[in-house]
Amino acid sequence: TKTYEKLVFNSCRLLKEISVHTPLKPVVVKSGTIQLLTKYLLHISRRIAVISLITIRNLSDVAAIQPNQEELIDILIRFVVNQLCAANQRNENKKIEEQLVASSLGILANITCNNQCNKELLVSRGFVVTLINVCNVLKGKEIVEAAASTLRHITCRHSKCEEACKQFVKSKGLLMAINILNINTPLSIANSSNLKKVFFGLITNFASKPQYLAQIRDLKVTQLAAHTLAAV
Repeated sequence: TKTYEKLVFNSCRLLKEISVHTPLKPVVVKSGTIQLLTKYLLHISRRIAVISLITIRNLSDVAAIQPNQEELIDILIRFVVNQLCAANQRNENKKIEEQLVASSLGILANITCNNQCNKELLVSRGFVVTLINVCNVLKGKEIVEAAASTLRHITCRHSKCEEACKQFVKSKGLLMAINILNINTPLSIANSSNLKKVFFGLITNFASKPQYLAQIRDLKVTQLAAHTLAAV
């Protein structure tokens, strides 16, 4: 009913307001709020689904160690993949929902920061290739930065990291990273210092592995890093 939908929306809106207050975040997360809001991400009411996603995004920076996030991750993967498919089809009647992608990837970046299970789950879902495609196709700074952050997290320090690295290199992920860093225009997303930091952090995961050094050398990563430092 409309009354129930309004009640749920107002409850979610209250949680959204609370979710931006840093001291309250751990308590809100510990109470099971993210698990509850995950149930509403596919709600028939668009506004409930959107506000639930934004609230989870706000809370996700303190939710990395939370267990049992598989349902949330699978929904976020679906959101990103659907938007990427729409972008690849270049359907003029279906605009890309950039905020949906940015929020979804922002959550994934946060909950893969120090959670081995979440990292391994994304790798097993084949999400490495999806993230590379996101960086190649969707050009928004917030989107690319979140995708690169997630790639940086899932290519190190877990049992499937070598598998993730192989997928990344095989799918020309290093070339993608260098191409973005090499874009030199006044409005380029690569002018963001945070974005540069994320991409160089991602490349560092490969620079420490002997099997990837030749490719890194061929891509002139050292020269690019030196040029970036000189420009600081």
